[in-house]
Amino acid sequence: MHEMKCPEEVYQIADDIRSMKIRGAGRIARAAAKALKIAAEKYEGPADVESFITYVDSVAKILLGTRPTAVSLPNAVMYVTSRLRRKRPVNVNEAKLIVKKTADDFINYSLTATEKIGFIGSRRILSGETILTHCNSTAALSVIIHAHRQGKDIKVYATEPTPLQLMEQ
Repeated sequence: MHEMKCPEEVYQIADDIRSMKIRGAGRIARAAAKALKIAAEKYEGPADVESFITYVDSVAKILLGTRPTAVSLPNAVMYVTSRLRRKRPVNVNEAKLIVKKTADDFINYSLTATEKIGFIGSRRILSGETILTHCNSTAALSVIIHAHRQGKDIKVYATEPTPLQLMEQ
């Protein structure tokens, strides 16, 4: 059986997830979806669908092994891989398109959900309140940003030891 090597960009994303350079459930999940998309785009293995699916499964396994406690990571991987199987592509080009489109869809749904959570959550915050957060959650940050944009006078205590990544966004 022909063994297809994973693209270097996928290994870099996996390493960034493992080393916690990429943090926060949503960011991790979106990075995994992006890695699957890159893997599909760069696939140059055998021209049969089963080989492609085996290759995608091997990439999925690499990604799933990066952070066993990241709950959104398997959601992203399963979202993409289950749709690849469900759609039953007739050739590798169609299979590549399915993975690329599904990964893009997941990323867009995730970003839209974060924005909606921020808007809805910000309505629960009153001016003068103090918020305590201990995470690198894009959803929590979105709530805080929306509340600030609405002119609410709030204080935020972020107890996460490395919140700098949030500030870089």
